[in-house]
Amino acid sequence: MRILLILLLCSLASCVPPIAGNILDPSLGNPQQAQLEYDELYKRALACYNDGDVDCALSYATKAIAAEPSRQGPYNIAGVCYVALGEPNKAKDAFRDLIGMDPQSGEAAVAKMWLERMNHAVPVMMLPFQKAMSSIPSWVVQDSYSALKKNLFKSGIYNVVEARGWNMSQLEACREGRKRQAKYVLIGMLNEYNFDKKTYAPLIRFENRTYYMHDVSAEASLQLYETKKCCIVATQTKRLGVDSHDFGKVNDRQIANMLIDNMMLRLFIDMNTSLLQIGE
Repeated sequence: MRILLILLLCSLASCVPPIAGNILDPSLGNPQQAQLEYDELYKRALACYNDGDVDCALSYATKAIAAEPSRQGPYNIAGVCYVALGEPNKAKDAFRDLIGMDPQSGEAAVAKMWLERMNHAVPVMMLPFQKAMSSIPSWVVQDSYSALKKNLFKSGIYNVVEARGWNMSQLEACREGRKRQAKYVLIGMLNEYNFDKKTYAPLIRFENRTYYMHDVSAEASLQLYETKKCCIVATQTKRLGVDSHDFGKVNDRQIANMLIDNMMLRLFIDMNTSLLQIGE
């Protein structure tokens, strides 16, 4: 009976006509459908970017490029998103691919401007992070500072100048920034940090092993000053949390740094996106 069923399924499968196109490769299907798909993807990429959602914009821009590889627009969106995400090599590839299609187009002019900007990193003076509450461990403050500094370096468009001290007024910080030829002064604040760990007993567990439940949260803020006018050009605040029943063989510091790294990355992306949108 089983053999007869398999033979019947095989015979039915042989009657199914081949698919005339692949929705993942519109070039194999209807050109009009491919154009509609591209237009919708490109429109969504622009909408996401204008809303400040870089991950969403990059996702749709990448899909638009796959739908119509010869259209220049999505390459610029993808390139700017990679800049915001701190991936300069991918950004340069996107801009160069665009320029290679038509070096004289308006889109190519924009891409050339971005490549020029990436070749001349903007100097940013970072002040050591401060903490709003004395209960926040000093190492959390220092690790947050280091994580953000790493993201600035990785982006390829910022050159970090580290301040000599943190106990400065806004005017003193701007004056010091100008003296050190920095365009911006970046001030960070750890507003809150909570770490809670408790043991628990899962239904399925190994003997002689202790299982932990972690509840970790933090909130940080960034302020970016333009040194020439000493005015705020961007302010961002981010709160993140980690809630997990078991992280396996990692220590408390590693768990905290997972949260810190992610929070500083999201803050960097938000701050960078704000600057890109106002044309800084």
